[in-house]
Amino acid sequence: MVNSPAIPPTDVMKVLKNFDRSDMAEYEYFYRKPDYVKRIWHNSKFITLFLDIVYDEQFRYRKKSYKNNEIGSYNFFDPEGEPGQLTLKIVAQFKKDVEAHGAKFIIVHFPWFSQLKLIAKGRELRYSELLEEFDKTFGVVHPEEEMLRAISKDSSSLFLPGIM
Repeated sequence: MVNSPAIPPTDVMKVLKNFDRSDMAEYEYFYRKPDYVKRIWHNSKFITLFLDIVYDEQFRYRKKSYKNNEIGSYNFFDPEGEPGQLTLKIVAQFKKDVEAHGAKFIIVHFPWFSQLKLIAKGRELRYSELLEEFDKTFGVVHPEEEMLRAISKDSSSLFLPGIM
């Protein structure tokens, strides 16, 4: 286990201000030291935005292994992996909490427009294995077919402008 015992809440801001020197930096998937170095082009909001968009598209599906802290074959959506197992446990606890308060627990899968396009083409979603585990464990309402029919008539009725 990493970060055990956890740092005291009073020290969180101090650690964040010097995160590159923190022992936790090597375990933080989304932290890349080069992202926090001041560059000359940061003076231009347009250039910075353009480079962020290009970089995000290029590395959107970057995978990193926690075992050796290298780019690798780590799959956050693997139901057998640590992130998948943690997600399932969090949702199970949430379900227990909901039902303890006398409410009915329901999960509805609302895919994004890009995911609907994949479904329409018969392609698999990146998180399909985890979604299948959710189906088996909790039961999931799947309105994808109805959503596909709706967007075939008028896609603006389901998604905000810019989301498509």
